Parts: sequence; C-alpha cells; structure tokens
Amino acid sequence: MKKIRIFVMMVLLGVLFPIHTALACSCTIDAWTQESSAENIQNSTMIFEGEAVRISSPSLEGRIRQILEDVLGKNLTDVPPNKSPYYSKLKLKVSNFYKGQRQDTVTAFFMAKSSCLAYEINKGKKILFMLYDSDGLLIVPSACGHYISDSDREALLRGDYKGK
Repeated sequence: MKKIRIFVMMVLLGVLFPIHTALACSCTIDAWTQESSAENIQNSTMIFEGEAVRISSPSLEGRIRQILEDVLGKNLTDVPPNKSPYYSKLKLKVSNFYKGQRQDTVTAFFMAKSSCLAYEINKGKKILFMLYDSDGLLIVPSACGHYISDSDREALLRGDYKGK
C-alpha cells in the first residue's frame, strides 16, 4: 500500500511540475549558422554597441503570472511589451552605431528571466545590441534571433559588412 501511495505521489508531482528540457529555445537547432547570422542582421532594425543606463523590472504581478503560465503551460496575457508585466524596459546609451536610425539613447524591451535571452543585461555593461521592431517597439530578441558570427561581427565593427 505504501508503494502505491509513493507511486501516485510521484505521478502527481510529474503532472503538476513537469520537467522541461535544459535548452528551452526551440529555435536553437539551426540558430548558430553563418546563414542564421546573415538573416539576423538583415531582419534586425538596429545594431549598436551600448550600455543600459536604466533597467525597470517587471511588476510582482507579472512575475507571479509568469510562474503560473509555466506551471499551467498557458499564456494568460497577450499584451504589447510596453504594457506587459513580463517585460523589462531598458534605456540604452549608444556608443557605436552599426545599423538603423542613429540615436544617442534608445528605449527597448526584453523578456525578463527568459531562458532564451541572448545575453545578460546589466546596468553599465557595454555590449552589442541587436534590436527588432515589434509594432513600433524595439525588442531584444531571444538567443536565436541575436546570433552574429565572428566574421559578420568583425565586418560590422569595421563598417564593411556586405550581407548575404
């Protein structure tokens, strides 16, 4: 009888708290190729080197909803990033511009605590940002949408990137 209870408990735990794969991004299979690098650069709205000067965190409500979505496997809210409790807002200071409309500062959004985020964003840390337009808002893509090969990155930095 005790073995049956343990078995039932294990099944319930497995149903209530499913184990996800370690690599949560479904796009990663083909994401790290030279072709993907060229597509990511072509599809991006802006590419620049810069640093975050302000990072706003999502609300507590957003973090609770995100946990519920993970447990339930459902999307509870489908709103734009500037109104979503799942996204953090960034104010970015641009130091070197490579693609897009040149600006000194840029406002963008990224999915907070996503396992697919391309890089860790810390205030004051200079990195290469690749942003995409989403209904007029700039979004930091997932890891798959951010990959740039070393040769493409060097060409961008030199200013002689030719594309596909």
